[in-house]
Amino acid sequence: MGIRYRILAVLVLVFFAGVASAQVVPTEKKKEPEGLMEALIDQALQNTLFRAGIFYVQPGLNIFGQYDSNGLSVENNPQPDYNFQAIPSALLYLPFQSRALLEVNEAVQFIYYRELQDLNGVFNSTRAKFTMGGRRVLFTISDDFHIERIRPTQEYDFPVNQRRNNFFSSFTLGLGELSALEAGFTSSTDTITEDIVNATGIPLSDFYDRTESRAFVELRRNVSERTAFVTNFYYEKINFAEETVQPDAKTWSLQAGFNFQARGNITGQFLLGYKRLEPDVEGLPTYNGIVGSGSVRVRVGERTTVGIDYLRDAEPSVTSQNWFFIESRVIPSIEYYITRSLAVYGDAGWGKNNYELPGQIIGDNGEPTIGEIKDDTTYADLGVRYKIKNYWSVFAAGNWLSRNSNLPGSEKDRYLISWGISTAFK
Repeated sequence: MGIRYRILAVLVLVFFAGVASAQVVPTEKKKEPEGLMEALIDQALQNTLFRAGIFYVQPGLNIFGQYDSNGLSVENNPQPDYNFQAIPSALLYLPFQSRALLEVNEAVQFIYYRELQDLNGVFNSTRAKFTMGGRRVLFTISDDFHIERIRPTQEYDFPVNQRRNNFFSSFTLGLGELSALEAGFTSSTDTITEDIVNATGIPLSDFYDRTESRAFVELRRNVSERTAFVTNFYYEKINFAEETVQPDAKTWSLQAGFNFQARGNITGQFLLGYKRLEPDVEGLPTYNGIVGSGSVRVRVGERTTVGIDYLRDAEPSVTSQNWFFIESRVIPSIEYYITRSLAVYGDAGWGKNNYELPGQIIGDNGEPTIGEIKDDTTYADLGVRYKIKNYWSVFAAGNWLSRNSNLPGSEKDRYLISWGISTAFK
């Protein structure tokens, strides 16, 4: 763990040293980028804070405290506690004239709970990405590695430690002035290294550890200056670790939709399609159905923005009888600027997990039994944010979650009160 603390100290030192003494990136007007590669480089460098030799640097620092009413996300005897978190980061860009771009991103997360010492830890993430190309062609390859504390899914929301590796590669071809075709391959490996708490009595790694390998193709066509049509297809193979109880599976999906901006005050994106999720073991149910996602933001007047987000997808399950579940979420939101620097924001949402088969539940008499699974979640957020000068924001926020479920150990309430300071390069 010593090396992680040293990385933490170095990133904090780089952040403050850079802000205090580095050469600020000039903002003088320059020619418009031509082609895919120049546009990518121009967009990447827009929000960098300073130059350090040949590198463009975007430092980041988030420091905040929290009151957590249920740090272990348990059903019975929740343990409230205070925690402190610091997340310094540094994103480095190295452009090779207008032909290639190298990105390196390093972040460290320090977590300290006063009483729940099992939740303390230092975690880090590293990402490297290289893109090369020209006016009509891009080739991208990236790899990132995370050691992190997560609550894996809406179904299994207990804290666990996870090791994750994501590989990505793609080839993009510009088709005329309005269209682009992208094809690629991704691979992600998730490994649970420690169950902080386990209400089911079975280690999460027995259901969760897996590698997902996906081949995809996406066509994007600009039908106007502010609207683009998008369609994508992917085929994915899910290989669970040998010691897990889950069946390997294959899945494919075809979706289509739009990214749009109307009259300058309405923006959004919408995808709708079909997905098939099929296990390699005969006799288990197969998912065939609609999936999709959508997000819309509407600016009302000069100060208010309202929005709504929607998601529906089928994912592997960690329950014993069902190997997948269907997740649905609806989240309306609002943001109101009291002044140019001071904003109030909030959202309220509802989520539901549906299951194909009956499973192990807690019956009305409080005893384990087999029956229909009910699993709903309601959540809300409310916060205030104040921007200080160009790159700093202070905030205070509250978050509330209530889960109504008959899955063992899953019915719970949890609320967080957070306050802190963060960087924002926008």
